[in-house]
Amino acid sequence: MIRFIPALLLLFTTMATLGQPLYVSKTNTTSFFAGTAVEDIDATNTKAVSLLNINTGELSISIPNKEFHFKRALMEEHFNENYMESGKYPKSEFKGKIKNPEQYNFTSTTPFTVSVTGNLTIHGVSKE
Repeated sequence: MIRFIPALLLLFTTMATLGQPLYVSKTNTTSFFAGTAVEDIDATNTKAVSLLNINTGELSISIPNKEFHFKRALMEEHFNENYMESGKYPKSEFKGKIKNPEQYNFTSTTPFTVSVTGNLTIHGVSKE
């Protein structure tokens, strides 16, 4: 009987995830811009991964901090070593929920805007 317990757990876990209409995207773009009097600071990251459950509206986004690329290599170095401490905090995350997900047609190819609430965690600090 003990031999079957891991198999049953695997089966139940698989069944639970198969019933969920999940969308995964590995082709996300995240960017930021800060205009200053001396120099503009902007970076882009194309390695974020997102997961959306269209039934519940739950949304999760994971962004690897070292994948932000700047126009100047020195800015990128300072960002990773001094500001983000990317070795200690390798990723930033957003976990939230779309408001009223039932009113949207997620299979549509037409872009639409949604409202999302959740928590953003950057540098080990979470804020709503």
